[in-house]
Amino acid sequence: NKNRSKDCTINLEITNLAMFYENTGQYTASEPIYRTWLTNEERKYGPNHRYLLSPLERLSSNLARQGRFKEAEKVCSRAVELCSKSTFKDTLMDVDVLDICANVYTESGNYETAERMYKQAISIIEKSGEAQGISDLITHYSKVAGELDWRIENKNNCTHNFDRITEWTFHPETRILNDLAILYQKQRKYKQAQLTYELA
Repeated sequence: NKNRSKDCTINLEITNLAMFYENTGQYTASEPIYRTWLTNEERKYGPNHRYLLSPLERLSSNLARQGRFKEAEKVCSRAVELCSKSTFKDTLMDVDVLDICANVYTESGNYETAERMYKQAISIIEKSGEAQGISDLITHYSKVAGELDWRIENKNNCTHNFDRITEWTFHPETRILNDLAILYQKQRKYKQAQLTYELA
């Protein structure tokens, strides 16, 4: 409807401003913007509406970038719980929530929870019929992982390699498979990282 369309335009402007701050390393400056966005959505649609997922995602990532992992995980828990209560379950929006929250848990060192979320996200994609040749993607990314220099001792290098992969595709299944592989690499489970692509 027109009101929601107007809200989306305002939210885009809010997000662009917050992302500007984040891209310049001003994470504390973008945090209140995300919190205001979340509060506005809560007032309009209530505490359990799916429209809250986007600001919750952004806020959790922001807090994680500040190293405030406990707070970030709490926000993630709320987002995941909101997905589970929704009448629209197992959508690609849920995939985004699981992926972002799994990234937060990976950075906080909660690898078991992160792995479970990545696998759940992959399962949703496969069941939704949105996966585009996931078996072929598994083979492709296995080769990519072998060609790139996966040195987890150098965090910046690992992040750089991750960025190189994600720039090649916007398909959610490839992004999550890559995230899951990186999770295994952080645990020095190199063989398991390579075999992650056989999950499909």
